[in-house]
Order: sequence, then C-alpha cells, then structure tokens
Amino acid sequence: MNKLMIDGQQSVEKNSNLLLLVDMDKVDKIVLGMKGVGKYDEYETAEVKKENHREFKRFDKNDNFLLYFLMDFFANMHNPTRYKLFIVPESKAVELAKEIQIIINNPYKEGGLLLKKYELQTEQLQKQLLSEQEKLQTPMKSSGRKI
Repeated sequence: MNKLMIDGQQSVEKNSNLLLLVDMDKVDKIVLGMKGVGKYDEYETAEVKKENHREFKRFDKNDNFLLYFLMDFFANMHNPTRYKLFIVPESKAVELAKEIQIIINNPYKEGGLLLKKYELQTEQLQKQLLSEQEKLQTPMKSSGRKI
C-alpha cells in the first residue's frame, strides 16, 4: 500500500477517503465530515476545513473499516435514511465539501452528476449491510469431526 510519512511520526494512506454527511431533515443542511457515532444516537461531526481534515474517519475503499463503521452508524441512528452520505477522496475533501454544500443549497442539473458520483445510496446500502450482518452472525457449520 502507498503510505506517506507525516512529520516522521504518522503514516497515512495515500488513497484514503472521508465520509461526509448532510442531515436532510434540518433547515440548514450543512455538509459535515464524520468523526464517529456517539453513545446516545448522536453523530460526531465537524465542518471540513483544511486545518481539521485529519480528525475525520479515514478508510480505504478496499478495507472493511467502512463496512463496519456504516453497520454501526445504521444500527445506532434512529432514522439513518434522513442523511445523505458521500465518500470523497481525502485529498479533495475540502473542495468537494464546499461544492456539495453549494449544490445542496442551490440544486442545479450538472450538480446532480457530482452528487451521484460521490453519494452512497442509503437504501441499497442498508440492504447490503443487513446481508453482511447476517453473514457475520450466522454460526459456522461443523465439519462433523470431533476433537
């Protein structure tokens, strides 16, 4: 994997992504970066800025971290379908968060293409996550050998 060294201490995935969300039930629909899910059905978020982009959950698209994080998110949120979720490259997160915010505030035809490119389809995703949860909870069948 491609890793970058930051200040000689931390290694960060070169191709990592961030999860952005918008609460569509709120009057002011603000694009926020996902930091985590809180204890009482709260999500931990912050505005995506150049100086704080390292605070957010990072993942590689080929990693199971996103799957487990989203399972937790959907399990803990009371009404997860009210959120629009976007997966964006960390290197473009600040610019894309601003662009998505503009599109959410003032929708336009070409903007819809950008949203589709990065947006997670939550209904389809929830079905996939339920399927994955069932696979994880299904006990392994015995081979019939006694030890």
